[in-house]
Amino acid sequence: MFTLIHAFANYFLAIPFRKRIDVIALFVASMLPDVEGLYYTIPAYAACGGDAACAAAYPSHYFVHSLFGAFLIIAPATLAILAILKKYGIMKKINYKIVYLSALAGGLLHIVADVTYHTGADSLYLLWPSQQQYSFAFGGSDILWSALAGLGLFAFVLLERKSIKSLLPR
Repeated sequence: MFTLIHAFANYFLAIPFRKRIDVIALFVASMLPDVEGLYYTIPAYAACGGDAACAAAYPSHYFVHSLFGAFLIIAPATLAILAILKKYGIMKKINYKIVYLSALAGGLLHIVADVTYHTGADSLYLLWPSQQQYSFAFGGSDILWSALAGLGLFAFVLLERKSIKSLLPR
């Protein structure tokens, strides 16, 4: 599943909590698990001689795409990334509890999306380090998550206009 779909689909799902979450933490944590996929994709392409269909059959969702990964890797890594942004003056303030909880929500929602999308060898090890793979994929899940992402992007532009305008040069 395309990584940006996670960010905007998760934003759409988090709209009711928008005033109580850190949107940047939600976005970062929604996309961060797919760094693991990049790590495993490069050797898969090498083993397959560049054949994309062959590489797609290689597993790429391990510990970061698990409950362990969400709680102990994604949320703390997102917290660290935002703390670094604060240190360099890119962010003004951080509520560490809200950032951690928002990142946890982003990571868990990423896992929910992927477990309903990926099948076969690319199913998720939800309870890593257990070697049991899980997939709750259903027909049309790609359409569902793409539609949620489209709605999320539309809602983001509408609801976060002030934030977006403050980022643009004057």
